Formats: sequence, structure tokens, C-alpha cells
Amino acid sequence: SQHPDIICLQEIEVNNTSTELPTQTRVWSHPHRHDQPAAIAKSLGWEDDAQSGLHSSFSKMISSVVVNNNNGGWFKSKSERHSYGSSPDGGNTGDFGLAILSRHVILQTREFFYTRYGTEIRRNAVACLVQLPSK
Repeated sequence: SQHPDIICLQEIEVNNTSTELPTQTRVWSHPHRHDQPAAIAKSLGWEDDAQSGLHSSFSKMISSVVVNNNNGGWFKSKSERHSYGSSPDGGNTGDFGLAILSRHVILQTREFFYTRYGTEIRRNAVACLVQLPSK
């Protein structure tokens, strides 16, 4: 069994958990209402709370939603390619990006956003300062 101290994730989704309908953030993704980084952290016992501190950091690259074109096909909404808001039909979007999960408390997070070059989707990176236990 593995016992990681830090997990870095890319292409991870945080969908709206307060809506009854699941959101499909990416064309190849399954519709769901999950905060994937939080679910993984919870399964490892690394939940964020006031007592133990912050154990996860999510850096949103885009907000998007996949919508049905009513002809049996799916397409990526324009919001996936350009904007960071709600879907064209006013529905909820999900967030797609990077996450860092840590067994130890995350003290500080820094996000870096890069200028788009040759792509319509912005690029980002995330770094965290983690408090390691004293010996």
C-alpha cells in the first residue's frame, strides 16, 4: 500500500455539488456532482477543517459545461473555450484544473497563469508551501 505525503493532480474536476443535475465538464468526462480533489482527500483522511487546517488546493484552469444540442449529440459550450462563467443556456458549469493534496497542512498557495500561445485554453500552474512536521 502507498502512503504519499503530497499528491499533484491535473485534469481534475470540481463540479457544482449543490445542483440536482450532474454537470459534465469535459466531453470525455462522465456527468457528476463531485468535488474530485475533496473526495480524494477525504478518502485519504486529509479533509480540510478549521482544526486540522488546509490539506488541498485547487487551481481552476477553466469553467465549462458540455451541453446537448438536442439532436442526440454533445458539444463543448463556448464557455469551455473562452469564458469563465455560466453555460450559454444559463446552466451550472464545472471547474477543471490542477490540484495539490497534502498529508501535511498547506500554509500558502500560489497560482501562475500563462499567456495563451497557440491554444484557446489558458494554462496554469500551482505551488504550495507545506508545513512539515518537526522531528
